[in-house]
Amino acid sequence: MTVSEVGWRRSATCTSNSTCVEVRPRNGRIVMRSTLSAYRELEFSPDDWEIFIADIKSGKYADLI
Repeated sequence: MTVSEVGWRRSATCTSNSTCVEVRPRNGRIVMRSTLSAYRELEFSPDDWEIFIADIKSGKYADLI
């Protein structure tokens, strides 16, 4: 992962002209945003973030792409 402005992290494979997801911690929670819409954020509790990541890894959302 690489660090962008003010602690946002994104995949090292993300290029300057691609749409990427960025994450960062904030007040004990995890915040996620798209590089296309930096002012819209999703916020997760640590437990919900772990569930979300496990669901992604299991393929739960594969039909969305």
